[in-house]
Amino acid sequence: QIVSVIYQRGEFDATAAHNVTTVLYALVPGMLGFTAVELLSRVFYADKSVMIPMTASLCGIGVNALTSYITVIKLNMGLSALGISFAAGLCSSAVIMAVAAAVKFKGFFSADFAVRLIKLILCAMGGYAAMRTVIYIISPNAFSDGFIVNVAVGGGTFVIGTAVYLILCRLTGLIKKG
Repeated sequence: QIVSVIYQRGEFDATAAHNVTTVLYALVPGMLGFTAVELLSRVFYADKSVMIPMTASLCGIGVNALTSYITVIKLNMGLSALGISFAAGLCSSAVIMAVAAAVKFKGFFSADFAVRLIKLILCAMGGYAAMRTVIYIISPNAFSDGFIVNVAVGGGTFVIGTAVYLILCRLTGLIKKG
């Protein structure tokens, strides 16, 4: 809905909006990797350890290139190959940096941190599932709906997804009473 609301007008037709959405859906898993890379890069830079983020970034570029080759040439996955490849590169960089942080900074990651991270990811997945379900039921094709319908569906979906996420965070103890 948001791609349709923001971009779909004039020469940027429903096909172009669908193509952008395809790439963005494939890129979503990479956002977790991107977040970890941004956070861990700052940790390493503050410690004046620039080689670790640089090495992780170069490895991520290599994984991106290899995944691009596989998804585009070997598997012929079309536009989603772009998002998948970029996400794979980001996540591989994040894993390298997380392992390096665990080795370099003893106690940086704890069992409690891992449990909370897993809970956070599961809560986010629950919110996402709620949003996808609502979109599927209400408006499965944003590219043929009008501007007002897409704004209403997008806004309503966001509210429902956020509510489910916050409820799950409360149920799992990520959000405490008080």
